Amino acid sequence: MKRIDDQISISLQTMHKEWGSYLALGIILFVMGCYALHASTVSSSAAVVVIATVLIIAGLLQVISAFMVLDAARHVFLALFVGMLDILVGITLLEHPTVESSAVAMQLTMLFMFGGVYRFVVAGLLQFPQYGWFAFSGVLSTILGVLLSVHQSTSSQGFTALAVGLNFIFAGIAWSALGWRLKSS
Repeated sequence: MKRIDDQISISLQTMHKEWGSYLALGIILFVMGCYALHASTVSSSAAVVVIATVLIIAGLLQVISAFMVLDAARHVFLALFVGMLDILVGITLLEHPTVESSAVAMQLTMLFMFGGVYRFVVAGLLQFPQYGWFAFSGVLSTILGVLLSVHQSTSSQGFTALAVGLNFIFAGIAWSALGWRLKSS
């Protein structure tokens, strides 16, 4: 038991040194979420390009942040896995920006459901500082995925952009809360 406590202590010390990276990632994800909300007012093919761009940029930032704190490996897979999913879906959407809204909704449904469940489970298992925000973000992402799935044939680009925006806003809040908590500890 002592060894596990030592590993957690070392991991938290490493995370504490990188509090600014977590806070910056959270702020950027929040801003990207707000930008995605703006996409709901743009034409449908332009909205797909905006959504794809937001997904790719946010995914890249999450992957980069995962490698920046590789020593605190207990949570690195959270940012890495979700970031890679964001990048993959973003690239797929950029390759086919004129695809029907139901196909976009299907891809985002899978992203939100897998990413949301993953965030919720990992947050519960690791219980790093402010893990409740990550768990909430995962639940919200899963609910958005279910809503997109249920209304897949009728989902407009506006609702899709709203879902992406809310997903990133709450992911940004979770990362910011972690960074802020690490700074104050």
